[in-house]
Amino acid sequence: MRPILLVIDIGNTNIVCGIYKDDELIKDWRIATKENKTSDEYGMEFRQIMEIHGISYHDIEDIIISSVVPNLMHTIPAACSRYLGIKPYIINHLTDTGIINGYGNPKEVGSDRIVNAAAGFKKYGGP
Repeated sequence: MRPILLVIDIGNTNIVCGIYKDDELIKDWRIATKENKTSDEYGMEFRQIMEIHGISYHDIEDIIISSVVPNLMHTIPAACSRYLGIKPYIINHLTDTGIINGYGNPKEVGSDRIVNAAAGFKKYGGP
């Protein structure tokens, strides 16, 4: 089995998840963002959805989380650690993407924009 990466994008309306083998997206799904949901609920939901897609959580090698919802930045990583057995890597303004963040206050750049810029740079290049 090739290494599998789970990426989780926590947005205000939806949490969008993708499963990658190498650089290929093989499965994706979205669930509603609910700040009052527990880490146990999210963890069980992630495992059940992966099972439906024929993916064992045991095959997940790494997890990357990008979030614009600060209130879930304990809940979702805790769900990943407890139910998937992996401490996730959290994207933030300090993440080394190979792109210089020249914004006046780099902390104000959301992780969603950081990963979009990094993906665009990887796909199309840049200065």
